[in-house]
Amino acid sequence: MLYKSGLVIGKFMPFHKGHELMINFGLNVVEELHLIVSGTWETPSPAIRSDWIAQTFPEVEVIDLHEEVAEPTYDAEGVAIEDWYWDYWLS
Repeated sequence: MLYKSGLVIGKFMPFHKGHELMINFGLNVVEELHLIVSGTWETPSPAIRSDWIAQTFPEVEVIDLHEEVAEPTYDAEGVAIEDWYWDYWLS
């Protein structure tokens, strides 16, 4: 039995064999697989990482998060301290 659709989210920095294994698993259990590439402020850009995946898996819908999101300030425990950051990701 195949599920209708599935979603994989990741940075894919770099795109490696473990990611390929995860995507192949998804392709075996869903009719449509969607993949979101995140990490907008990191290099290589999401567009480049999306291309890596799209070339390997042309049957997967690859979506890159291309909008720029500012990097927040973190406290000593590594938690973002600015309200705008939490509002952005929780909305």
